Amino acid sequence: GNWFEKKIMSYEDSSSSDYGYPDIDLDLEHAMYLEEVPFNIKDHDDLSAISSLLYDGLPPDEIAEQLKDKGNKCFIEGKEHYKKALRFYNEALAQDIEDPKLIAVCLSNRAAINLYYGNHRSVKSDCDESIELFPTIKAFFRVARSSYQLHKYDQCIEYCENGLLIDEHNVSLKRELDKAQEAITAKLEREEQERMRKKFNLLNEESFIQDIYERGVVVGDVLFPRVKDYLKNNSIEVIDNYINFPCLFIYEEYQQVDFIQKFSETHTLRDHFQLMFPSDHFAEWDVDHKYTYNNLHAYAILNHTTPIDQSKATGLRKRKIRVRSSTPLRKLLSHPEYVLPGMLVFYILPKEGNIKKAFLKKRIENLGSWL
Repeated sequence: GNWFEKKIMSYEDSSSSDYGYPDIDLDLEHAMYLEEVPFNIKDHDDLSAISSLLYDGLPPDEIAEQLKDKGNKCFIEGKEHYKKALRFYNEALAQDIEDPKLIAVCLSNRAAINLYYGNHRSVKSDCDESIELFPTIKAFFRVARSSYQLHKYDQCIEYCENGLLIDEHNVSLKRELDKAQEAITAKLEREEQERMRKKFNLLNEESFIQDIYERGVVVGDVLFPRVKDYLKNNSIEVIDNYINFPCLFIYEEYQQVDFIQKFSETHTLRDHFQLMFPSDHFAEWDVDHKYTYNNLHAYAILNHTTPIDQSKATGLRKRKIRVRSSTPLRKLLSHPEYVLPGMLVFYILPKEGNIKKAFLKKRIENLGSWL
């Protein structure tokens, strides 16, 4: 062997170190003793000099190609080698590369590493540049997945669809596209559930009793238990000395509802009908065009719930009361023999026809079973 090996062997039995090796004063920062490649070899004079010797005389594109291949090898070897792969890709991209395809591949490969580390801004930047230089399925897939992980589902879909223009049968892109579309559907469903929760947002019963007690208004629980599942806050308010009640319009024929958040005691049903059902515009669900403001009857469901203040009107007959569209809500609220549900409920029906007849025959307990 050489001199250094002999020198080591002559000290194998020495007790001068824990491992039986001599205490040689080595410069461990020297490039010869580095265990891994620094992030940027240009910041390390010794290693930069060695690198220069390795690639001396080679054109930049060939140097970059070799560095890229080393990065690929590290990438293939597994996650514990990803940092080394990243350094090789960085060094490759530091060369004065002329081939746009080579630049694009190095950028896309670097994006794969940054995707693993969650550096999404770098992933998007590298993939966008890579796609501009030389579009590849891998670049589209990596930036699409990054977009998905950021919950930018529309952006993910756009990248997937553009990538599929290159290969319309690519399984990975199709799978990512399906995931993004399903995520959007789920998001819309959650938003709709939240909208409905707010839509039926009523105050806790005790919080509004005192405000309306002196006005002779008797209030019970909500009419439909399922509606109560959505209730956390109450929207019954006294504004400018007028009670504003939450109100549900139910269209039993089509199993549709509208929510009026603040139905003022000074308003009439006609006030709302004229806005909601003009004669020249029909609700999307009104396929027969029967629901116009001058062709509607409204029925209130009263005395169906137990008064919150049980010292008030009790033992009253459950009733379906037709409310004239010209009657202010105040008249209904202040009637001494009416217990109002915590959210007013009006069944809205065409004036004529079998729907109205069927409703009048139906027991109150059997109404709103679909709610």
